[in-house]
Amino acid sequence: MKALFSRTFAKLFKQLIMFQIRHIPRPRWPSGPQPTAHHLVYALALCSLAAWGTALLSTRAEEKLQQSRAKMDLAIQQGSKPEPPASDAATHQTDQWPSRHSTNEVIRQASEEASHRGIVLRSLSVTHHAATASSRGKVMLDVSTRGSYAASKVWQSALMQGNPSLAVQNLRLQAVPGSHGVLDAQWTWVLYVHD
Repeated sequence: MKALFSRTFAKLFKQLIMFQIRHIPRPRWPSGPQPTAHHLVYALALCSLAAWGTALLSTRAEEKLQQSRAKMDLAIQQGSKPEPPASDAATHQTDQWPSRHSTNEVIRQASEEASHRGIVLRSLSVTHHAATASSRGKVMLDVSTRGSYAASKVWQSALMQGNPSLAVQNLRLQAVPGSHGVLDAQWTWVLYVHD
């Protein structure tokens, strides 16, 4: 009896498993031709070509890195300071920077633009920082203004378009109590210059 039960149970279990395997949903390919062996060969060829190209590029990059290290080591051994690679774009940009003596022109332009936009210049202070070996020359302009947000935004935009080396380092806005839409602004501008 026990043997008959275990055979019956095994037979039912096998049928259940086979039923589940037959009814497992299989992924279907989109309409069109089914992939064949030559598709697999093409895919493997593309993967190996991509791996070969990546290896070749990394080998060339490693060679360039070793060459630049060798140049730096040679320059250090000879006692000279290695020169960084020159960037034409950076050189061209710094050539367009104004001299520190043209700061008055920037201040005049700021004043004219402010009066044209309805902005009141409340205070302005100028500090010059000479260029060093590790930093560029710059003029710091601390400006205090009063006016609407829209006018201040247009004023800043006009000044920066006329002076490509001018940047806003810090801006603090505060609403004037009892006035609708008027703001007090504390600006810190940096005007990069060449000495």
